[in-house]
Formats: sequence, structure tokens, C-alpha cells
Amino acid sequence: MVIFHTISLVLRLVFLYDHRSAVSVMVTAVEIVTVCLCYSSEKGERKLFDALDKSKSQLLKFKDFLTEHLLSHMVILAHDYSRSLFMNKLFKRAFSCDDIHQVKYSLNTLVIDQETLSKNSRLNCFGKRKIKTLSQMMKEISLNFSVMLKDAETLVFQAYEDENFGQDESEP
Repeated sequence: MVIFHTISLVLRLVFLYDHRSAVSVMVTAVEIVTVCLCYSSEKGERKLFDALDKSKSQLLKFKDFLTEHLLSHMVILAHDYSRSLFMNKLFKRAFSCDDIHQVKYSLNTLVIDQETLSKNSRLNCFGKRKIKTLSQMMKEISLNFSVMLKDAETLVFQAYEDENFGQDESEP
């Protein structure tokens, strides 16, 4: 846009400029102001584009770090526990899962260690409900999210895998 206005100004000065006309001087002044404003606007848009491009690049690097290099199992689920938003490779490899149904099954096999759970004062909001699996705990946290966020602190507990948890005892 700046180039167009600059060329337009030069052509008007060369071919259409009438030294005796006040209108020619005013049009030339308006064109010069327009060129300056367009230049300023494009400079601001370029800075914004560069900042967004840099931000996107950093976000992609962070996602790559979480996916490829983080040494912790990580899965991020939707607040209603209906879909998986993100899984890193370590989680996928450890639990052999790619979709939400496999994730839910894997999380259902993780049993919460009740001793470490009872030591955590943040989980007193669950009252007398007995939480046994990580899935149950996540559902309770999502239901009591506003209570859990009052004083933001880390929830610490241990879970272990028990593939036989929840199966009928009479099965061989």
C-alpha cells in the first residue's frame, strides 16, 4: 500500500502538478500524509506479525518438548473427561493408548494409595466418599473444581496399576 501511494504521489508530481493551483498543493500534502500513515500502519502490522510468528514458534517448540522430551507421563483431558486433548509419547508408550477409551481404561487400572490420599488436606472436600481409582478422583476434582481452586496448591498422591481392580472375585 505504501508503494502504491508513493508511486501515485510521484506520478502526480511529475505529470499533473500545477504550481499555480492551491488544490494541487493540498492534494500533494494529503498524499504525503497518507504515505506516512500507511508506512506507520504497515510497520506496526509487521511487528505484530513478527511477534505472533515468534510466539507460534515458541509454542511449537514447547509442544515438541512436552511430546518428545518430557520424562513424565502426561495426558490432558477435557474438563468433562470426554476426550483427550494431549498425550505425550511416554504416556502413549507406557499405557499403549491412542484414544479416549483406551486412556479411560488405563486410568481405571490406576488405584489410588489411600494412605497418601488421606494425608492430603486438599481432598477433604470429597467428604465420606471413598475414592479408589484415578478416574474416580478426576471426576470428583472436575465436579468440585471451584472448591479445589480456592487456594491453589499441588495435589500429591500415589497411584499404582492394578489390572484386576474392579473385576468380579469369582472369575478365574
